Amino acid sequence: MSVDAFQAHVQAEQTRLKGIIERFNKRRAALSVFSDAVRTTNRILERPELATWREQEHQAGVRSALAAIGDLDFERLRTTCSEKNLKTIEDHIKIVVDRITAETAGAPPDVQVLSGDKQKVDAATALLESRELETEIHAVEKVVRFVEALEKQVREEIKARSSIVIKDISADVQRMWAILHPGERVEDVRLHMPDDTDKAIDIALRFYGVDQESPRLTLSEGHRNSLGLCIFLAMAKKEAAMDRPIFLDDVVVSLDRNHRGMVAEILNEEFSGRQVIVLTHDREWYTELKHQLPESQWRFKTLLPWQDPLVGICWSTKSTTFDEARAYLESRPDSAGNDARKIMDVELALVAEKLHLNLPYLRGDKNDHRTAYDFLSQLIRDAPRCLQRRSNGVYSAYEEPIGIWRHARGLLASWANRASHSFDLVPSEAAKLIETCEKALECFTCDLCNTWIWRADDASAEAVQCQCGQIRWRYGKSM
Repeated sequence: MSVDAFQAHVQAEQTRLKGIIERFNKRRAALSVFSDAVRTTNRILERPELATWREQEHQAGVRSALAAIGDLDFERLRTTCSEKNLKTIEDHIKIVVDRITAETAGAPPDVQVLSGDKQKVDAATALLESRELETEIHAVEKVVRFVEALEKQVREEIKARSSIVIKDISADVQRMWAILHPGERVEDVRLHMPDDTDKAIDIALRFYGVDQESPRLTLSEGHRNSLGLCIFLAMAKKEAAMDRPIFLDDVVVSLDRNHRGMVAEILNEEFSGRQVIVLTHDREWYTELKHQLPESQWRFKTLLPWQDPLVGICWSTKSTTFDEARAYLESRPDSAGNDARKIMDVELALVAEKLHLNLPYLRGDKNDHRTAYDFLSQLIRDAPRCLQRRSNGVYSAYEEPIGIWRHARGLLASWANRASHSFDLVPSEAAKLIETCEKALECFTCDLCNTWIWRADDASAEAVQCQCGQIRWRYGKSM
């Protein structure tokens, strides 16, 4: 047999088998319908309402036929129905149909009329129900139209009032923005409703002379958050007569270092007479605020790490964050020592800035990555010439802090480095390190007026001093 002949034979067989499968599927579907119809008929005739008719003496053939039909396996009939099954169903169904036909042939006309009337009653009932439903639908539609109108009026009222508020606070917003972002011009802050929606209200502004329908178009996330902060603070300032406290919770999360430092300036200039509560997880920003905000008006508190349900969350007894490190003395002394080192890195960087400390020039980012050891070393070198204490009206060298700084530098170089790079630090060493670091930072506070030694700046004398002038740092003598 040739290849072409074989292929033609295979194709013919496939076509024939396809036809067989189609006929088989049709037969199976027909059997399923037939089986369901027989079972439904049997169930109807077996209803309790027909029990009296079935139990009559002359209905013995009907009872026998129904019993024979009921004995059939209807599930099996859906897939397999033999000639015998068909013969059984045909013979017995015929008996039942003949009897039903004979019984209903003499039905009185009033029964037929009653059946028709019942259908009319059912239709009338359905009509009444539909009319009641229609009435309810009309009522719902009225409520919906009222709510839509009310919503529109509320939105318009919100927009109108918000526009008035934004107009009133625009000057404050722009002034605060100028503090946070000096040189970055934002003008004409106003409410704006986009054309593509009837609900959203956006903030429009002019950015460097260009009108913007939304700050999302040009401002970064940090700038948008700055604008939101300015709007919030301006609204809070507008309600100054209410004298409500202002809560600021981690408002500098998305601000870079150049801009978050200006928040303290806004608080000093705009809210010196208000109660402001600032919460932050940022230890570095907390330290900056502690140095920038006046001690006479601000109080600083730190929370200790959570230990157990009995102790809960407690305030530290000190304004520094060393108690956070102390919380790890027993369980993780290496973490306690490492935290103490990090605290000193942050604190002394700010001290160096306030004292105008002259440090050797380093290339690139190394200037911003000096450690507490570097700052202490420069402080120890400059202190004999720069640090003075007044006694009987005369300033002289103040040597006591130098010894404390040397001790702190030594522990940072030994124990703090070991804590950062190994797990060998023991609790007693970590406790001593924390205590020494605290003493080193206390040297920058006057024990008489309790202010930082850079509280007052005398530019003409190139020196800073505490509020009472007891201690001063002559940065002009550091060379």
